[in-house]
Amino acid sequence: SWGAMDHRSRGQFMAEVILPTLETSFREHDAERYKDFSCTTCHGISARDRNFQMPNPDLLALYPTGHSEQKRMVAENRAMATFMFQRVLPQVRDLLGQPEFNEQTGEGFSCFSCHPQGQAE
Repeated sequence: SWGAMDHRSRGQFMAEVILPTLETSFREHDAERYKDFSCTTCHGISARDRNFQMPNPDLLALYPTGHSEQKRMVAENRAMATFMFQRVLPQVRDLLGQPEFNEQTGEGFSCFSCHPQGQAE
């Protein structure tokens, strides 16, 4: 499992499993925008400096479900939000062997596993 892997094994798993899977998904979603899909697409240009830790502070900050900013972002970017929530989130969660997010406990794999959380109102 992901939690049992050392840094080197994680890097290999990312290169051999996660990257090609997500590259396919993102290019199917928007071939032109993601024609240069790479590690930095998700991890950012400072990935090595941060030891590839996530969330990536350079990704778009997201807001909890129901927050006014979350509602606005989904309304303005419905296709991307749907793609991320219905395809990318479950793909990455399942490939990493992580549990689904539990709203009651606040634990599990969620959008905030990769994206920074925006400041509440």
